[in-house]
Order: sequence, then structure tokens, then C-alpha cells
Amino acid sequence: MPDVIPTHCTVWHLIIRPREIHFLRFILEAYEGVATLTTLEPKLGLIRLNIARGCEGEVEMILKGEEGRLQYRFMQTARVGSHPRGASS
Repeated sequence: MPDVIPTHCTVWHLIIRPREIHFLRFILEAYEGVATLTTLEPKLGLIRLNIARGCEGEVEMILKGEEGRLQYRFMQTARVGSHPRGASS
């Protein structure tokens, strides 16, 4: 089954401290329906956040609240439809 990104969401790619990936995942799970986290490169700390439409501000608030612990930086941002990874829009 191909890796499919959910329909109509905002996708943020970030690099965070690798040992904090689990911490951010648990926090996002507590905010049910807001975002999902996929680990792309665990040693690098590269993650993908699939954020439900309209919840970008809430995720930004979560990230800013944990900025010191996560030490994150954005890689790219996109609003996408349901396309397998690597497919063109």
C-alpha cells in the first residue's frame, strides 16, 4: 500500500531533536484530530506533520510552547490533496 497523505491538509516538514520525536507524537495524540506525525528520518529528526485544515494555528502554538525542548526548524510547507508520496499535483 503506498504512503498516502490525507486529503485537504497542510503538511509541514520539520527537523527536531531526534530524542523528542516520541514526546511530540504523544502531545499531538492528546489533541485528537489536529495532526499526525510521521517520522521520515529518525536519526536526523526529520518528521512530517499532517495538519487538519484550520488547525495550523493550534499546532504552531504547541510547537512554540515546546520550542526549547524540541529545537525545531521548518524544512517546507505545503497544502496538498491525496497523492502518493512523490506524485506531482
